[in-house]
Amino acid sequence: MSIITRLFYGLKCDICGHEDEDWYDTPEECRRDCEHVDWLHLCDGRDVCSDCITIDHNGNYVTKDGGVYDYETLRLINVK
Repeated sequence: MSIITRLFYGLKCDICGHEDEDWYDTPEECRRDCEHVDWLHLCDGRDVCSDCITIDHNGNYVTKDGGVYDYETLRLINVK
């Protein structure tokens, strides 16, 4: 019997702490797959799950911690 070490990647929401249930071999594979299930990787480097995101009347993303992000660029445009 041999013991091996494997490194896997996953996402954890920077607001609520929710963790993605899947594990990936590379960070790129992780981001690509998680974007399809409503995770956002914001321009300030934070990863946010769909439970922590709403869309405001201007069509921008609003995070539960009060950040307002441009829908197209995912850049922070305001803090409530």
